[in-house]
Amino acid sequence: MIVLTSFTNYTKDQIFPFVSSLDSTNFNGRKIIIYYNPDIKIIEFLREYGWEVYTYPKPKLYINVQRRADFIELIEKLELHDETICCTDIRDVLFAKDPSEIPSNFFLGFDDNVTIEHSTWNSNSIKLRHPQYYDELKNFIPLNAGVMITEGSIMKDFFTDYCKIITDRNYSDTTIPCSGVDQSTFNLLAYTKYKTLLSNISNQFVLHMANMDIEENSDIKGYHIYHQYERNKKHFDYVVNLNKKSYI
Repeated sequence: MIVLTSFTNYTKDQIFPFVSSLDSTNFNGRKIIIYYNPDIKIIEFLREYGWEVYTYPKPKLYINVQRRADFIELIEKLELHDETICCTDIRDVLFAKDPSEIPSNFFLGFDDNVTIEHSTWNSNSIKLRHPQYYDELKNFIPLNAGVMITEGSIMKDFFTDYCKIITDRNYSDTTIPCSGVDQSTFNLLAYTKYKTLLSNISNQFVLHMANMDIEENSDIKGYHIYHQYERNKKHFDYVVNLNKKSYI
């Protein structure tokens, strides 16, 4: 497996939890990162942890969109078509177990426990970005774009379709934080063209925590990856302690 991620303008302290948590799982696959607007000291830090660092200038588009286009280029350049790739966010992701243990041909986890129709943020983002597909998508559970696991060839095709959709829509706000465009486009593609590949659509391995109840803690043990754990203090404290192995 390859872990693939990207970032821009974060400090070492902001990316250290991600980097160190993956290292603590004894993951022995490749670690590849796209770094926009790079700082040499952070490049050196990443290389000390075994990361292959590919530097780019300041992204032309908002990074949530720009990274997908650059992942396509990198998959092609490094000939990663036959590799299993775990593509993640970075600042709000922690690894508790080796991600290469996650069995999947195409993995996306649930963003919420209700349908898109009843998930306010997901519903609004699809209505805003892809309104003509809302009725087709509204009865599905929303998927989170923060962690995606699949073969490089599928990922390249998925991101190629993703970029084409966004280009064809000609959105005016993709150079700034553009609400919902990333995740809504993931859901559109996953539940249409790529629906037959969703062999492991669940929260069994990756827990996206943004829409969890603040008091909820009974179902957060045993995951390989925790995402959006920083959204409330209770979940932050649990996941950080978990990463320190106090719960394992």
